[in-house]
Amino acid sequence: MKKIILLIICLTWHPTILFSQTQFCHKAKDCKSRFYSNKNFLTYYSTHNLKIVSKKVDRLVIVVHGALRNGDVYFNDTVQAAIKHSSLDKVLVLAPHFRKVTDSRETGEHFWGRRWYKKWKYGYKSEDTDQVSSFTVIDELIKSIVSSNNYPNLKTIVITGHSAGGQFTQRYAVANSLRKEMEQKLVFIPSNPSSYMYLHQDRYEFRDGNYEIKKIGTTCKEFNHYIYGPIDRADYMSSISLNELRENFSSQNLVYLMSEEDKGTDSLDRSCEANLQGKNRFERSMNYFYYLKKSFNELNHRFMSIPGIGHEHVDVYESDEAGKVVFGLDENDSKFFSYKKIGSPKDKIIKTKSSYTMFGGGRNESSGMKNFLREIKGGNLLVISGKDLLNHRYTHDFWRMSEEFSLPLRSVETFSFHHRIAGESKKLLSLIKRADGVFFTGGNQAKYITRIKGTSFHRELLKKDIPIGGTSAGLAIMGEYIFSAKYGGLRSSTVLKKPHSKDISIENDFFYNSLLGSTITDTHFSKREREGRLLGFMFKTQFDFKKNSLFGIGVDEQTSLHLSSDKKMIAGGKGSVWLYKTMNTIVSYQESALNYGPIGYLKLKKNQPYPHYKLLSTDQWPKLQVQNGKILK
Repeated sequence: MKKIILLIICLTWHPTILFSQTQFCHKAKDCKSRFYSNKNFLTYYSTHNLKIVSKKVDRLVIVVHGALRNGDVYFNDTVQAAIKHSSLDKVLVLAPHFRKVTDSRETGEHFWGRRWYKKWKYGYKSEDTDQVSSFTVIDELIKSIVSSNNYPNLKTIVITGHSAGGQFTQRYAVANSLRKEMEQKLVFIPSNPSSYMYLHQDRYEFRDGNYEIKKIGTTCKEFNHYIYGPIDRADYMSSISLNELRENFSSQNLVYLMSEEDKGTDSLDRSCEANLQGKNRFERSMNYFYYLKKSFNELNHRFMSIPGIGHEHVDVYESDEAGKVVFGLDENDSKFFSYKKIGSPKDKIIKTKSSYTMFGGGRNESSGMKNFLREIKGGNLLVISGKDLLNHRYTHDFWRMSEEFSLPLRSVETFSFHHRIAGESKKLLSLIKRADGVFFTGGNQAKYITRIKGTSFHRELLKKDIPIGGTSAGLAIMGEYIFSAKYGGLRSSTVLKKPHSKDISIENDFFYNSLLGSTITDTHFSKREREGRLLGFMFKTQFDFKKNSLFGIGVDEQTSLHLSSDKKMIAGGKGSVWLYKTMNTIVSYQESALNYGPIGYLKLKKNQPYPHYKLLSTDQWPKLQVQNGKILK
């Protein structure tokens, strides 16, 4: 009789442990346990007996199975990944097993419905007598582990799932509030879900080199209803306002762990609502991540892609990327730089030639991007940034453009300098040595000069005959002479009024390729009214460097200028490219507003090839003069 009473007590304790008392459990058949919500229970598998204290465990990984509801298989495979990347001393692996009404199950086991609005993966309530949300069950399971105090050094709780488990994880993160109740860091890592829950009505697609809002039409009227949007959402989140959901979701620590070759349609949700999100899982993930960046001012989400694998959970969790974000390997190469990639970078000799493609800022300009990508010849593209917070804009944009324009790349690697020391890192030197093209993003050109100029990376860059592109600040550094913005940005009115101001900081020798000789550039040209500024830069350059002949190049937003190795150039895009040339212009020190000229100028015709600017005949160009700080034409 005593034995029966003890067994009853065991089965009602949260959680219940049925497997053997060995230190770690490796095989699901030996690791099966029950967690009771009320009268009914959820089956789960665990590497650790949750009743026994372990001071070594610092990470809990909860892995959610796919649509086959094979929690035992996911447990076995994730345990092997944990052993590969870490140690079961430190990592507790737990895999819940959700049942469907048609599955064989034990008496008292939770089960969910067959129809989409009753499924476990969307957080709906079980159909047993407890009628509990699958999200709530995991909430209570986590809280029971934390409150047991059996893992006093537990620091991180990871909830991850693949495929249908990825759908569960992403939607669970929308309304989950556990991070507000516990000290542990909570991380959600959805991998390769078939669809996503949006919290706004816009859907995006990649077209002509840019993300555009997709036209939805009238045939897909419920595209913004749950499970694809917030309307009529599951009970777990229905009592929370939409604004609160948005704030909560954007603040969650999320990592989207995606397989780059997951482009098939097997078991893919192909409803009209899901198809609005993209053609395949990987495309949907990039569209969704762009939506997040566009829709939320503050976002605590990251994107990490795994090259060379498709829709296999084993490959995902065995990957180096999963080792970092799921199992806690060191993600940070250095505090001095950030690094992201897409594709499979390889060292392979590709014969490229020097070229420069200048972009005036704003949205990607497709004709210039095609010229730039064509020059790389399918090799490795290295994107350089000076931004402290590195997102995937250019990593993804170049990858998408290379596919859209049928100019595939082997890889896109993005490297952001946080400190000058990064220019000496072995990692960056290996990247530049295998790079077949380099692109400089926008931001602040002063960071490029202070963090890159004169470093080992800079010296290696100058040795290479490769295509180089840049936008905004990345264009501003393309010239024999550069406005460094060391003391901040300047308006045209300021430059014209005080032509010798120390704020007009001109430097040289960032690039000293003949294709950029005798020139200084400026960006966002017409929109920000920078003609006067560029003329002031030209004057200051002539004065400071005693330069007799000089060109200025001004490029509008959504506009490009491509300078090829055969000394030709072509402009493209929505705006204009302007050339300026000194005409035996003599400069001297001026106490007052700028007097400067004559200066020849020319507006390039779009999509028309020209000789290199140095080879143009400038005799017939219109002339302008600057008198007392006013531009006269």
